[in-house]
Amino acid sequence: MYQFSLDAYIQLFILSTEKSSKSLKLNERIEKLNDYHTYAVYKYGCRVRKDHFILILFLKNFIRVFSNVINFCFHFIYVQKLWMLKIE
Repeated sequence: MYQFSLDAYIQLFILSTEKSSKSLKLNERIEKLNDYHTYAVYKYGCRVRKDHFILILFLKNFIRVFSNVINFCFHFIYVQKLWMLKIE
């Protein structure tokens, strides 16, 4: 289950009360507010999960590229040492 801070939730709730459609009837207002807020929480959760996914993907690609660089360096040093041994 996804969790976020109480401060973030309160800000999201205040935003929902401001942006949801208004109504003079209390039951309609509560229903519209509930629908809007449910969708806002869903969008917020998806956005945060997407940001985490992007960070993990970046880290994975960085590790892959860095390991290729390390392998290339070790291979280069190994080949250079073999070449030096052949010269002697």
